[in-house]
Amino acid sequence: MADRRSVEVNRWGGFALAGLLGAGMLLVSVAMAATPLTIKDKKGDGKGHADIRAATARATTTTLIWTITTYGAFKTTGAPCVNLYPGALSHPTYDYYVVCGTGGIDDYQHGGSAGQAKVSRPDAKTIVYKLPRSLLLHAKDRMAWAIQVRDSPGCNPICDQAPAGAVNHVVQHL
Repeated sequence: MADRRSVEVNRWGGFALAGLLGAGMLLVSVAMAATPLTIKDKKGDGKGHADIRAATARATTTTLIWTITTYGAFKTTGAPCVNLYPGALSHPTYDYYVVCGTGGIDDYQHGGSAGQAKVSRPDAKTIVYKLPRSLLLHAKDRMAWAIQVRDSPGCNPICDQAPAGAVNHVVQHL
């Protein structure tokens, strides 16, 4: 009988240990998700109405947040866009989602709209986009993103991009 009890205690102790390890991994995962990633772009390399200075991306458990700054002021309707690909491709052939100044989230994977981002303008050179993290349900632990300034006369379709390069994306762990 003593042998049987020790097996039960060990089994429950193992479950408790697994639970503690799982909770610890969850805390590490949430902490890592909150770590922002910033990329910078050279002044003068863009054409058109906005020259990207920097972009910072971070994620909470419910929201993906990008803060984008430029070297000069820009109008919200001509704001830099976030191009998002759920997964780890640093050179995706197309983006699943694109959100620009008005906050509409274009869904290039399925066509149409994937909803509305929250948009704020802390100042004339900055825009902040907040998207629902649920857009990345199938991405598991990574997303690839790039910032683009688009559709200005004389540089259609892309006026500036960070990271530099037509299809380059930053791969970020969530």
